[in-house]
Amino acid sequence: MSTEIDALKNYFFYVWIVRYGPETKLLANNYPFGESILYTDSMPIISSILYYFLKIINIKSVYSIGILHYILFSLYGFSYSITYKILNQLRGNKHWVNVFASILITLILPSNSRISLHFGLFFLLILIPLLIYCLIKVEKGNSFILTLLLPIILFGFLIHSYSGFFLGYISILFFIIKLIIVKPKKRNLIGLLLTIAVILFYLLLLKNNDQNLWRSSHPLFMYDFRLSVKQILFPFYDSNYHSYYRVVLNYWFWISVFLCLLKFKSINIKNNKNLITFFIIGFLSIMYGTSIFLRFEFLYKVFPILEQVRSLERFGWVANYLLSISIFIILSKIYNSRIIILIITLGILESFLFHTDIQKDFTYTSNPYTKETVEGSLNINCIFPIYSNKNDCNKKILQDTYSLAYYLKTPTIHNYLSRRSDEEKNIHDQFILPSVSNKSIQKYYPINDRILLHGNIENLNFPKNFINGIKTIRVSSNYFQDNIIQKDTLIKYSKKNYVDSIFNIKNLGTQKILNIKTHSLKLNTTYSLMIWNYNYHQDSLILNKLELYQGQKLIGSQKNFTSYSIMDNHWGGLKINFKLLNNKPLHLNVKSIRRNYIFLYNYIFDIPTELRARKQPLIFKNIMIFEKDSLDKLLKLKND
Repeated sequence: MSTEIDALKNYFFYVWIVRYGPETKLLANNYPFGESILYTDSMPIISSILYYFLKIINIKSVYSIGILHYILFSLYGFSYSITYKILNQLRGNKHWVNVFASILITLILPSNSRISLHFGLFFLLILIPLLIYCLIKVEKGNSFILTLLLPIILFGFLIHSYSGFFLGYISILFFIIKLIIVKPKKRNLIGLLLTIAVILFYLLLLKNNDQNLWRSSHPLFMYDFRLSVKQILFPFYDSNYHSYYRVVLNYWFWISVFLCLLKFKSINIKNNKNLITFFIIGFLSIMYGTSIFLRFEFLYKVFPILEQVRSLERFGWVANYLLSISIFIILSKIYNSRIIILIITLGILESFLFHTDIQKDFTYTSNPYTKETVEGSLNINCIFPIYSNKNDCNKKILQDTYSLAYYLKTPTIHNYLSRRSDEEKNIHDQFILPSVSNKSIQKYYPINDRILLHGNIENLNFPKNFINGIKTIRVSSNYFQDNIIQKDTLIKYSKKNYVDSIFNIKNLGTQKILNIKTHSLKLNTTYSLMIWNYNYHQDSLILNKLELYQGQKLIGSQKNFTSYSIMDNHWGGLKINFKLLNNKPLHLNVKSIRRNYIFLYNYIFDIPTELRARKQPLIFKNIMIFEKDSLDKLLKLKND
């Protein structure tokens, strides 16, 4: 199994559910809050079905990962079969060339790169062809197939939210285009309404099952993961095949496009409405992936769901499948089979390079979930992993933590999710950070909880009696009170500068917080500037950074607004280390790292970033400057 962090997390949630059963609020991690099962990438419908199925036939859950891998690899065969049927339907006849074209289209789909870590997204390999085939059958008058759209799209959502969204997106566009380019038919309108209904049902399900404290409704990096011209035309820019961010329209595709353009006048597909529809959807998917349709702010107010799909490059996956089918059908109508098979052969060779590069991108380890039982017992309530600043070490600690949690049936405090609750994350941070007031963490953790602090363990594959080797120590029930630093003490420790003011930053771009005189500071001494940042229910803090200038020279910065040195309930202390260059004043700025022009009207009217208002102001207070060693000693002393 892959050792990528996303893979470790997804494997863990999957095996937890297969062994211990599904729960609306999954208690495997994020103790004591738990986590909505729909946010965990656990493929809830697959893992839940397997839990009950294995229980009925009395097969041990230790085989769950092997079963998952078997299912994933079997999808290639199913996808090929359905793609072959689609080509036969769109081409109007069976042909031996369709066999090889189906192999190519199946192998080259970019979502194949998710087989090692995002398993729910890998299911698009079968879900997109299955949906396309059903839509073709609906158009041919099979009303019964229309009712199958609901379970297919809902199944997609319950595999992975993005998978369901892509299926709903394809279905909605299909029926809208059909209502426009052909005579309106009742079943097209019904199909559109049914698709919208299943999407609304899932959103309602998601909302009702999300009982966590606060989760931002504005995902980060909405415009950072979008398609570019280089990603669309990547063979002409870069020979790297494996990146799943690309559309993976390889040389075979562009050669096919060129050949079709040579005989453009010979192309006659006006009677093939389905082919035209799928080509339009594929083209629109590329346009949507470039974010060109999302440059109007009102769209997010009318359709809030659009903001929830931040990885816009993945629309290239939809485009890849639909455009590959479309270009093959067009090519087959104007060229003979010998030319087509040469192009397909090139494409299949490219697909082998694609899969070879995917394999190179991952490291693998043996399955750590192979034991049914372990010897001994441990009376603990949760596991708290302690990370280092080394990524490889953190992977190992994370895997060890998940293994401990799995065998002990004990939740972790860790919550590695892309859509986690930031409020709960800040509460977790109070375990390891000092505070200047009573910690809110005490409201949520029973005072007598027994917590296993977990660092690095040498042996990833735990022996059966590993529990007996764990030593426990008792921590004082006054721990959270002992590491409180009184505010007066903190101020007194700041002998150099202390500014007790509130600073509201209402605009984007680079904004000045204040100027700081340096007459009481010494040269050749390392100082720490600390400023308090309000973080309660604040969106997108990570998209900002602090910069400390002396004159025109940057002498210090803080790039991570979630990396606090000290906590005070809804406030976190951000620290910048610096050395003076001279005795001139310091300038403390906050800088937005958002793209200059997100929405079209900003570009048209050339509104400077500094004049554009933030949706939420940044709030700072209480700026202090310490000698670095003295601050580090104070924070460490109170946190030991």
